[in-house]
Amino acid sequence: MATTAGTIKHRHQSVLPPNGTSDIDTPQWNDSLVVTGGTNGDAFVRDSTRTDGWGWTTLGIYAPLNSPAFTGVPTAPTAAVDTNTTQIATTAYVQGEVADRAPLASPAFTGVPTAPTAAPGTNTTQIATTAFVTAAAAPPAWVAVAYSGANFVGTGTMTWTVDSADQVRFAYLLNGKTMTVSFYLDATTLAGTAATEIRMTIPTGATVKGWSVGYAWIVMAGLSVAGIVRGIPGNTYLSVLRADLANFALGANNVVIAGTFLFEIN
Repeated sequence: MATTAGTIKHRHQSVLPPNGTSDIDTPQWNDSLVVTGGTNGDAFVRDSTRTDGWGWTTLGIYAPLNSPAFTGVPTAPTAAVDTNTTQIATTAYVQGEVADRAPLASPAFTGVPTAPTAAPGTNTTQIATTAFVTAAAAPPAWVAVAYSGANFVGTGTMTWTVDSADQVRFAYLLNGKTMTVSFYLDATTLAGTAATEIRMTIPTGATVKGWSVGYAWIVMAGLSVAGIVRGIPGNTYLSVLRADLANFALGANNVVIAGTFLFEIN
């Protein structure tokens, strides 16, 4: 037998006293000790009203509070739809939740189902939202590139300085994997040792896919010369050179570079 688990009060009243008269005993409250024990979780009460003295009377088999192992068909209240707590989930709750979910294979959605919108240019089996389709069908728009002096560099020991006010235009147009860059850089400065090439960083961090050559307009100290723009596969920048491949003329705030260049990116 296990140790005493608690005490209950047991109200009793004898029907006939031991002398056989019709007197009725006064109702009393007597202590009854409740214990549990045995391998089946039997509960017993020690009852002072038993004729055999303080004997034990079984109260039946009860599940323990800690890790009960139910048998038969135990029941519980069914939780509200979408409850997410430690409350017991009945079979009715589970069936209700499953019935409200779409199957993985060939789901037939209703209402207004939503999904994440794929990045522009995505070409996979990912779901295409209306936002993705609308953006893909819309004509491409020019995107201005935020100013950064690091986007413009010289080569060798020649430096190319482009101030914020010098960046009159530096923008790009993206149509799939074809990028068009438009630039107009006014009153820039070339210093150091003259060289044949200056460079512009390609917007968005893209890289050139195939060889490309275009035209540029170059003005140095008021002298206008033809220029070319060149894209070399794998480069993250576009090269600007004089068409005659001669060195640039150095000058402070008097070098203008302008043009529009279309090329393929990776």
